[in-house]
Amino acid sequence: MKARWMEIRPQDFEAVVGMGVTVLKKNPTKVLGLLKRCLPGGPRDHAAVVVENEDGIVGYAIYRHSGEAEIKIKQLAVTPHCRREGAGRTALNWIIDCYAASKRSIVADVSENNFAAQKLFSSVGFKAQLVRNSRDDGDKYRFSYKTAEDKAQKEKV
Repeated sequence: MKARWMEIRPQDFEAVVGMGVTVLKKNPTKVLGLLKRCLPGGPRDHAAVVVENEDGIVGYAIYRHSGEAEIKIKQLAVTPHCRREGAGRTALNWIIDCYAASKRSIVADVSENNFAAQKLFSSVGFKAQLVRNSRDDGDKYRFSYKTAEDKAQKEKV
């Protein structure tokens, strides 16, 4: 499997929106809204990486990088038939490789009931912290990956 920055191609949009709807149970308008934030001429405060195999796109991650010191992973999805084959890990490693030198941390929020995602983030080196939530969507874990930039800053202090 290989990862690449998502080019602005119609087939990429169709695959990602379809996966967001079927895998994540997201409203297609929400997924499309995040993708539009990746387009030239738009805010471009988000970007996406897709993971492909010989069958096409099998996973994706959309993340925010709005000039802050952190990357926030907003959505990560892998088609059911490709789970546990390295697609999610490939997407996360691509983001880490691209941003570890320039950002202090990479974060993602994961539902307390999403054990597969928790295991994935932990296996790549993310550390979890429980975040209590008073809203109806329940508690979640904030997964953080401390980059070399953050580690270097802590050593200076």
